[in-house]
Amino acid sequence: MKSNLNINDFMKNSGIQQFNIPKIFLPTHVLAVQNGKNITVSDMLNVIETAVKFIKANFNVNQEKYAETLKFLKICKLRFENQHTKQPKKKIVHFAADVFHEMKDMNASNDEEKRQNEDFFMKLDFLIDMFI
Repeated sequence: MKSNLNINDFMKNSGIQQFNIPKIFLPTHVLAVQNGKNITVSDMLNVIETAVKFIKANFNVNQEKYAETLKFLKICKLRFENQHTKQPKKKIVHFAADVFHEMKDMNASNDEEKRQNEDFFMKLDFLIDMFI
């Protein structure tokens, strides 16, 4: 199966205009610009905290997929706090993408939005396979 996925297209479809990863993270450092809005390290730490709370409130964290996603989010938090961590395994990153997909679908208002979510997360899974 031939994929038409292009990283630039993926970023464009997700609204990302810029993407910057520094060597050292500061709370005010702009990691990306999405749909004209700056996304800072502080923003990402808030997202991680909110995602952890949401997962704990809505999913069975004893199941492997959710437990591993919480571990992945902890790794992300530690990295944004400039702490050394091991590279997460591909399986764990796929689990996290699956859980984020579930979270997005829970808030989808119609089948078309769920179809768009499916397309986005299929591309994300492909990128995970390519780069991790």
